[in-house]
Amino acid sequence: MVGKRVNIILRIIVILGLLAFLYGALWLYFNNLKDGCSLPDDRVGWGTFGDYLSGVFAMFNLGVVVFLTVYVADLDKKRSERELELQKKVKKQELIYQKKLLLAQFRISNCTKLNKALIVFLYPQTAGKII
Repeated sequence: MVGKRVNIILRIIVILGLLAFLYGALWLYFNNLKDGCSLPDDRVGWGTFGDYLSGVFAMFNLGVVVFLTVYVADLDKKRSERELELQKKVKKQELIYQKKLLLAQFRISNCTKLNKALIVFLYPQTAGKII
């Protein structure tokens, strides 16, 4: 589920970045290279185009940062869910172990009581000597 969503987000970011770059390239072509005009020789024209490319790449970088943030958040959520499941499993195993331990202690205690009762019943002369 998360992998599919991440792929969709990544594709959207790449498509938007390519469209923005393509738009800039087409704008440059139709505004400056149409009808035999050459690329601008002045610094102002190149500065404007450089500012445009800088903005396009900044938006692309923003998309990448958002994508990575969402991806890391999803990974952290998955890790937390796995950790919670493991804690539940460990707690369940611990409860089973404690149950077995209590049952064993209960059986030992009852066996000791039965042993004392049988000794008193079978050997009445030792009744006062048993602790």
